[in-house]
Amino acid sequence: MTECLIHYDRDVYHAGDSVTGVAILTITKDVRARNVKVICIAEKGFIPRKARGGTRVLPMFEDYIVPWKAENGFNKITVGEYRFPFNFQLPQNSHNSYYHRGDGYMQYYVNVKVNRPLRWDFAKRKLFRVVSPPTNSPSIFPSTTAQPPRYTSTASLHQPPSYSSVDGTPPPAYQA
Repeated sequence: MTECLIHYDRDVYHAGDSVTGVAILTITKDVRARNVKVICIAEKGFIPRKARGGTRVLPMFEDYIVPWKAENGFNKITVGEYRFPFNFQLPQNSHNSYYHRGDGYMQYYVNVKVNRPLRWDFAKRKLFRVVSPPTNSPSIFPSTTAQPPRYTSTASLHQPPSYSSVDGTPPPAYQA
């Protein structure tokens, strides 16, 4: 009756990028619907250590568009192929996506949902990956103006410190 394909323009995204692509909805039989919604969701799932009941899901980000809406609430989507392009901006503080490792997951996906009155909604989703951009950290790429490392002789490592080297004062005069 209904089939949906979601295509992304890229395989991997970074925090702050625009997730772009197209959702292709193929209708083989007329469908009564209120609207078609394309949603971009980021969610964090975790398994509590002391609680039972499975994975808890914490929504981190959600944005959506409604590319098709019924005029009177009970319109039909006729037979055919519909293309819904989408463009969602990821937040700058987006976390890396990772998948179930026993303790939880972080996932991003686009969900296409056909809201049908008095029936189960039709929904299809496809995951995409978010990774950290490469960093230009000074520890990874040392600058040319950095001071060369200071080396100490190994002879000083095997001797106890002198008082003057520790706090700059002469040793006290001990009387035996």
